[in-house]
Amino acid sequence: MNKNLFLKYIDSIKALAHMLIAGVAFVGAKNLALQISFTDGTKSLKVGIPKLLRMRENFNIKDFDHTFEYVFPLEPAAQILESPDREKMIAVFFDLSLQIPITRTFELIKSYCKQTKPEQSNNFKKQDWYLVSWAIRNCFSHDFNIVVYGKKLKKLPFKWKNIKITKNMLGKPLSYKDVSIKDFTNLFNEMCAFAKTLD
Repeated sequence: MNKNLFLKYIDSIKALAHMLIAGVAFVGAKNLALQISFTDGTKSLKVGIPKLLRMRENFNIKDFDHTFEYVFPLEPAAQILESPDREKMIAVFFDLSLQIPITRTFELIKSYCKQTKPEQSNNFKKQDWYLVSWAIRNCFSHDFNIVVYGKKLKKLPFKWKNIKITKNMLGKPLSYKDVSIKDFTNLFNEMCAFAKTLD
């Protein structure tokens, strides 16, 4: 894989990650309302998101030459926000938001380093966020549970800024209460920034 293609992959994951993070924020907010101000500045309307979603029947995505069209209903999004199982739904959104960006970015960096220079792999493993990102990426291969094995067990706890993986967390699912949206965003951005420094 050449560097140009590698960086395009990283940027594509970053774009997707922003959407997923927005999704977590959307379902995770305790009180969410959209403030709409009219252009003349004289009136404003405050409407709850579920109500706003129901005011629209569908959300349409079309490309410029109209060869592609995708329509999906917004009612399920409103139901998530009002569901008594909202806590579980937030956890699902969180799992997906971590799984795709962290896993793919980690694997892309690892693969690119192996294909280029051996010292880049060593540099990757020396990053202060490496063990935390490895543990998060690893949990998706173990039914979302935190699993640490081999020599890495002796290095526990893994810590990077506000994210901490401890022995007490082993065998348990990684919770959105363990990693905030801000912490996840910081970790992901750090990984992407490192990817751009590679030769």
